Amino acid sequence: IAPTEFPVRPFLEEATGVHRERVSIVVSPGAGTVVADRARMTQVITNLVDNAVRHSPQSGTVSIRAHRTGDRFAFDVRDEGPGIAPADRHAVFDRFTRGGSTDGGTGLGLGIARWATELHGGTIDVLDSESGCHIRVAIPGR
Repeated sequence: IAPTEFPVRPFLEEATGVHRERVSIVVSPGAGTVVADRARMTQVITNLVDNAVRHSPQSGTVSIRAHRTGDRFAFDVRDEGPGIAPADRHAVFDRFTRGGSTDGGTGLGLGIARWATELHGGTIDVLDSESGCHIRVAIPGR
């Protein structure tokens, strides 16, 4: 990987691409820049946002929150869809696994997101959420 330091808000605005009008971005104080491989992190955010938009209602909003947590830099992506059942969470990042979805996706997006996150020495997890799906990507804070 080729890590560089870059500003988070413009990165997220660019990575959300065609879905920008459906995405709410919050960058917490102290999280203005991140050191990461920008191209790989673009893959992560793009795949997570694509999934979140696909699983949210047409009028739903996807939120991304960038923040620091301990010695990690985290991106939380939340949607307003049906969520992922706790029993399916362990396998959802495996290639070709679609978490019971029949939306026409290939099941590759979350596998790629896990691969790119792990290249950074990070983790990607489905967190408990009262509604929708909440996925956190956490990479070393540097």
